[in-house]
Amino acid sequence: MVASSDNVKTDFNYVTNTVADPFFRGPLGFNHFQSYGLLAMDCLNTSDVTEDDFALAAAKNYQCGSSNPYAHVTKAHTVDEIKGSPMLSWPLRSLEIAGLSNGAAAILLASEKKAGEITKNPVWITGQGAGTNTYYGNWKELSSRAALKKAAQKAYDSAGIKDPKNDLDFLEISNPFSPFELMAYEALGICEEGAGAHLLRDGVTAVDGQLPVNMSGGSLCANGPNSSGIYRIIQAMMILQNEMSNAGKKDLSRGLVHDSDMSIGAVGGDSHAVLVMEKEA
Repeated sequence: MVASSDNVKTDFNYVTNTVADPFFRGPLGFNHFQSYGLLAMDCLNTSDVTEDDFALAAAKNYQCGSSNPYAHVTKAHTVDEIKGSPMLSWPLRSLEIAGLSNGAAAILLASEKKAGEITKNPVWITGQGAGTNTYYGNWKELSSRAALKKAAQKAYDSAGIKDPKNDLDFLEISNPFSPFELMAYEALGICEEGAGAHLLRDGVTAVDGQLPVNMSGGSLCANGPNSSGIYRIIQAMMILQNEMSNAGKKDLSRGLVHDSDMSIGAVGGDSHAVLVMEKEA
């Protein structure tokens, strides 16, 4: 059994400030808001993505979360509501940054033989990978999502995936701020660098699109600091077992799950983990 819980309420701004550089960033009050804002600003400066795309990505997630009984946030916020929410750290508004969720999650891992004994509908882990940036790294390493790229490639190699966009049926990713979802599209290899917004605008990653992303609502709708990864795995299992009522497609057979300690964000040292999960044909 792998289990985790989030039942201690903390001042997350204070906690994330303590992981900042104690001499240069810490005294400024640097926390996850500013960290996410810097990455979002870099996204604006290095591609044709717009602030409207950030709001559209958030709205897509909220719409999915509104019909997920396990989501924390179940209000289907519109693009206009998101764009009208308070600015927290330019260019990010409050409804574009995930809050914190309290709860718990648990999964059972079993051998192939034991899995066949305890369930008729097992889900297999066929690929896994993890990557970490250096703590005192450079901006290029952080903004290019180097650690996520490394984690994804390891998972793809072990699962035999050559073309992620066509070989995967759906993605469940950690997106603690809405622009990161667009960045993840690129880092996970489902589009070229700088083309993440086009997938979103064209509806490719919508719940009924070619490659749905975050049918659960993602981190914007449920964001346990400790349990997020297990929660993402459970949501992926429900999709594979046709238990996700709002899934745009049925009988999906292969999905990707991603989680990250993105509370560090632009400070450095962020890590990412990726799983490929499949059900039997």
